[in-house]
Amino acid sequence: MKKLFLFMFSISIAFITYAQTTETLTYPNGSKYEGKMKDGKRQGQGTMTWANGDKYTGE
Repeated sequence: MKKLFLFMFSISIAFITYAQTTETLTYPNGSKYEGKMKDGKRQGQGTMTWANGDKYTGE
């Protein structure tokens, strides 16, 4: 039972670590998105920085 608990705990930690990673997308026009991604799409908290320097942080 203890081994099962440790196994499940390690999987939970791995999932939490994966879920909290951020990625950076750079668009051809020089704009950038840095934040959470899911299935290749922006999701959750992030910062969009446009090529002209304007920024938006939020969801």
